[in-house]
Amino acid sequence: IPLFNGEEHVRETLDSVLAQTLSPREIVVVDDGSTDASPTIVEEYSDVQLLINPADGANAARNHGFRHTSTGAVAFLDHDDLWHPQHLRHLSDVLSDRPDSPAAFAGKATFYDNETPQYSLASSDVKQYDPWEDFPKNTLGEPALALIRREALRSADGWSSEYEGCSDYHLWLKLAVQGPLMVSGSVTA
Repeated sequence: IPLFNGEEHVRETLDSVLAQTLSPREIVVVDDGSTDASPTIVEEYSDVQLLINPADGANAARNHGFRHTSTGAVAFLDHDDLWHPQHLRHLSDVLSDRPDSPAAFAGKATFYDNETPQYSLASSDVKQYDPWEDFPKNTLGEPALALIRREALRSADGWSSEYEGCSDYHLWLKLAVQGPLMVSGSVTA
C-alpha cells in the first residue's frame, strides 16, 4: 500500500485488508513522504509492516514494498481503496483455476466519502482479457483490482516510474505477454 498523506482514509483501507476471508500473509505499507499523521495511524496496526520510501512516487513505493515481501502472489491497493471481504479469496480462486495466468482482476465500484461501496459477487463470469480489444485504453483499471503472481511481476520488472500517467496499463500489457489475464465479473474493490 503506497501511502502519502492518507490519514483520512488509511484506517478504513487497512481494516478492509484485515477483514479478508483469505488473510494476507504479509501487509506492507510504504510511506512516500507523508507530512500528516498517516504513518502514526499505520503504526497502530501490529500486523502491518511500515516502510519508508523517500517521496519517489507511488510506483517506486509499490516496488519497494514488493521487494520486502515473499508471498507467491501479491495485491496492491492505494491508501484510499477498499476491498470486499471476499476480494483476495475470489481472485486467488480465479488464479488457481488458471495456472497459466500471471494475474486476475476484479471489477470496481466507484464511490465517494459519504457513500457506501456497492460490491457485487453476483457474477461468476470470468473471461480472458484481450489486450488489443480496446487498445490503447486501459480497461482493466487500477492496481487495487489485481492479484499478481510474484514471479510474473518480477519478470515484468515491476512498476515503471517512467510511465507515471499510464504505468498500470504498461504493467498489464507486460503481464499479458506472459500469459492470459483473467477478469472477473464480480465487483470486489
